[in-house]
Amino acid sequence: QSNMRGVGSPADVPPRPLLASRIWNYKMDGTWQNPAEESIHDPTDRVYSVFDSTESYIGPGLFFADHFVRYNPGFEIGLIPCAKGGVDIDAYARPVGGTDTATLYGASRARWEAAAASGTIEGLFFYQGESDATAVKTPLWAGKFAQLVADVRSDTGKPNLPVVYVQIGPCTAAYLDTHPDWPTLQTNQSRISIPRCMMVPNLDAVLTPEPNEVHINTASQKIVGERAADLMRVLGACF
Repeated sequence: QSNMRGVGSPADVPPRPLLASRIWNYKMDGTWQNPAEESIHDPTDRVYSVFDSTESYIGPGLFFADHFVRYNPGFEIGLIPCAKGGVDIDAYARPVGGTDTATLYGASRARWEAAAASGTIEGLFFYQGESDATAVKTPLWAGKFAQLVADVRSDTGKPNLPVVYVQIGPCTAAYLDTHPDWPTLQTNQSRISIPRCMMVPNLDAVLTPEPNEVHINTASQKIVGERAADLMRVLGACF
């Protein structure tokens, strides 16, 4: 989820397209920003304390939106960022009742329901898994992800909600030495079969130039976002 929040450098962001006015961001303070600007996960005045309080940088979300609107004339898109860095997939498990905003799922649900007053929920874009690359957690990730998809579809009232998720990317050799299950999780993610759900391949991503073990750079974030937008179009998402 730190890759979804973004660790890419702002200095490497290309110029925004002319269609930027068609992209909105539902900020962490519960207000809409138009046109959307980085960082879309800006924690300033965040409503729900469960989300990160530290600054984020460049993730794939805005690249996703830029690419999507380019090929969908006449439509506007609203992003509802809900990522938190450094968490495993259990952190997104649906709590009893589904509405406890002290949990990531409950706070995310509160955000999408509030944002839906201005439109409709048309898709889920998910990028997580690095924290689950262990011998104990790796075999369980696919099943927990499938449950998350089912829960989101149920709570949005959209059983066919398009879902796009990102395969975890590369890691350094030193990190792989201590996380030997990393390639297994990558493979497991590629074998998931859920209706109206597609994976963004990410094995060719490039890590940030800093001594960073798992975070991909801005250019790779752009590729991930654009691939995700293409898959959403294949799934028939119409924002």
